Amino acid sequence: MSSESLTHGKNIKIIENGELAIKSFIMVQIYRAFKLMRTNIMKHTPKIGLSTPFLLLLFCICSLFTIEQRIWPDKTIIIEQARNSELDEAIRTFGVSRDISYKDWLSPKSFKLLQEIYTYHKDFFYFVNALADNKAYIGVAKTVHNLTAGIILTRDLPNGALFIDYLFVLPEYQSLKIGAKLIAHVTNQAKQKWPQQRHIAVECHKENVRGVNFYLRQGFKIVTQYPEQDYTIYVFLKSI
Repeated sequence: MSSESLTHGKNIKIIENGELAIKSFIMVQIYRAFKLMRTNIMKHTPKIGLSTPFLLLLFCICSLFTIEQRIWPDKTIIIEQARNSELDEAIRTFGVSRDISYKDWLSPKSFKLLQEIYTYHKDFFYFVNALADNKAYIGVAKTVHNLTAGIILTRDLPNGALFIDYLFVLPEYQSLKIGAKLIAHVTNQAKQKWPQQRHIAVECHKENVRGVNFYLRQGFKIVTQYPEQDYTIYVFLKSI
């Protein structure tokens, strides 16, 4: 299930269908200008009559901008359907983000059991079968450097509902509304592929507080719940 946590880089530009973000181009040009300015300041400081505080201020601004670019280099997220050629990275992203999410609220014993059950090979066959199923859809959120930041897997149910099997976003990309954009993306795709659908459903463990709060913020309502071993699972529903 999905989880959200505080992080930096909230000005990230999220787009669909591979469109290039003009903002990214502008940011790169500004960064280059600041970098050149800092180089010139350091090179020509003895030759110009600027006060030391002013020079220090300019230097700090340029340094901070450079640091920001190193920490958050990807300012554009592209959301699209997963391709067979990207399956390996998608599975690894899925496994890493799932383990991190579950570790937050599962007991150590349950988490160890989860890691023993859900191996890479099982995930691989699960995704292969999903790609081959014409009632399933896998969406991925990717950076401009072709790195997978998040993933969502949905299925068309016979009762006219779209069911979210999994939705995960890597920790470094959380709180950037990627989870919400992934849901919007698969909803739009479902309306085109399965126009008879009227609802989108998802299940989330009650103990996964961040996941529960995330779905509530997206407009989902808890319609029922059921026990599963030592845990309780909420069933969420939302009209589309």
